[in-house]
Amino acid sequence: MKRIVLYTSKNCAHCQSAKQFFDSKKIAYRLCDVGTPRGRKEHASLGARGVPEVVDVMEQTNSHVEVLQALAGGQRRKLIVELPAVLIASASAPAARQSAFTKARDGLVNVLEVEVKMDLEQQGWEWQPAKKRPKRTKTVAAKASSRDRFKAATAAPASSGGKVMMNPSPQEAAEAILKLLEEKGLRR
Repeated sequence: MKRIVLYTSKNCAHCQSAKQFFDSKKIAYRLCDVGTPRGRKEHASLGARGVPEVVDVMEQTNSHVEVLQALAGGQRRKLIVELPAVLIASASAPAARQSAFTKARDGLVNVLEVEVKMDLEQQGWEWQPAKKRPKRTKTVAAKASSRDRFKAATAAPASSGGKVMMNPSPQEAAEAILKLLEEKGLRR
């Protein structure tokens, strides 16, 4: 059975995904690094037909391979290519399954024993609760006239709740102020 030669180069992500694709389809292939003189010589001596933009390998026999080729506009074309052949994977080919990337993520976890020290700087820090954010003002659409934008920027906010006191005694005014501060959460 004639084999497919997969031409690769170092650190080529497309080459890695092509290898994983061929492995998943159980397609026989042989790797050849195009960066080496041997790879270039073999590529020239093969007399193989090059097929770019291969999306899928449908079937492989001793004499030919049936591939799906990507065309412009998202169209696909089925080709029967005589072996030996140089198949070039397309960027629109389906991505490799997630399990294909586990080798790349494998690693070792080294646990380091370190000495724990007290943070002397932090002991001098002064901590206080964060202040509440101010309420956002109304925004006027950019399409609005300059008069509307000016009114929105200068208008006093509408009063929400509260009560009007006419000529209160100092004691009543102080009690009302303290009550308001407690309601707003500024005094406990």
